[in-house]
Amino acid sequence: MLTSWSSRPTIWCRACGIKKIGIDTAFSATLGWWGLPWGVLVTPLQIIRNRIALVRGPDPAQPTDALREMVRLQMAQAVVADRQP
Repeated sequence: MLTSWSSRPTIWCRACGIKKIGIDTAFSATLGWWGLPWGVLVTPLQIIRNRIALVRGPDPAQPTDALREMVRLQMAQAVVADRQP
């Protein structure tokens, strides 16, 4: 029942991202109001942030920062795995 919010950078196709944002928005709209002490204030802001994310979305022609970071981490894991005996 305590208020909490966070950002979870994820990598999705556009359709899956829209579905996930819709689920997150529904969760906030249904249960966010009950969070203490800030639920009543934070819930509308989070719903607005989710709606903006639906409208804006990333440019599909450019990789996102999250994708670039994921690729860097996977490359680093491959290098470490190659160096192990």
